[in-house]
Amino acid sequence: EEAAVEAAAEQVAAEPGADVEAVSEQMAEEERYEAERVAAMERAAAKKAAELAAAEKWAAAEKQAEERAAAEWATGHSVGGKAAGERAAAAAAEAAAAEAAAAEAA
Repeated sequence: EEAAVEAAAEQVAAEPGADVEAVSEQMAEEERYEAERVAAMERAAAKKAAELAAAEKWAAAEKQAEERAAAEWATGHSVGGKAAGERAAAAAAEAAAAEAAAAEAA
């Protein structure tokens, strides 16, 4: 697509009486547009990566809390159940903070 635009611009520039400055300006504008489009795609990709990282961290914290709770239940520590719940809440809060930071960064 970009090559076709450049070829057309070169053809117009080669014609007698062509406004070379206008053609150059148009090509520069198209390059700026393309750079802005690429930057927008890069920002969107970074945002998705941050969201994915936050989701993975949340899932890992959730799994870890479940494993701890299961291990404590299996060993018969009733007091440990309360601690596991507190750790799960702390892990959930940490994951939520990470998700908020990722959303803010994007």
